[in-house]
Amino acid sequence: MAQDAPPMQVELERSGGQLPTFKPKYVVATDSLSSEECHELKRLIEKTNFFRQPKQFSETGLPDAFKYKLTVQEGGQRHSVIFHDEDGHPEQIDAIADWVRSHASHR
Repeated sequence: MAQDAPPMQVELERSGGQLPTFKPKYVVATDSLSSEECHELKRLIEKTNFFRQPKQFSETGLPDAFKYKLTVQEGGQRHSVIFHDEDGHPEQIDAIADWVRSHASHR
């Protein structure tokens, strides 16, 4: 990652589904990414206008739907968005969540 860029941390928590007690958490910190990965993640967040997204999208009535909490922390900003499977949230939110799952350390 570029030395002059402020570090960013992105967390994705998942709950619900058929095993609601299993709540995996995925964490990505930009200071542990390559420069290319860092730029890709930041591009996804900017494209989504993440910090202007609502804190929660509508609840879902689907049985066994997953609930996600996506949190981005950069500098002094921290914003979380809660969304569910098929609740009408933007596809770009899913793109960030998928990216985090594929690049994160799993807790």
